Amino acid sequence: MFKPLGPGDYGRLKPYFEGQGYQLCPYSLASMIIWAGCVHDAFVLEEGGCAWFAEHEHGEGGRRRLLLPVCRPFRMPAPA
Repeated sequence: MFKPLGPGDYGRLKPYFEGQGYQLCPYSLASMIIWAGCVHDAFVLEEGGCAWFAEHEHGEGGRRRLLLPVCRPFRMPAPA
């Protein structure tokens, strides 16, 4: 089950992002935590060696989105 994402989750989830070359981008762990609660609520589910991230927009009729799965070890996708 997805659980709310917050600052207390940073240490536990950081290993999923080791090797990511971007310290601060829309889908970095720090950015997802910092922006959670501003325009949307962020959630995380750890399962099968992966962390799944999702968001739910604030307001009536707010959209829900699955953002990305991150698995260990982190791998940059190959260019298309």
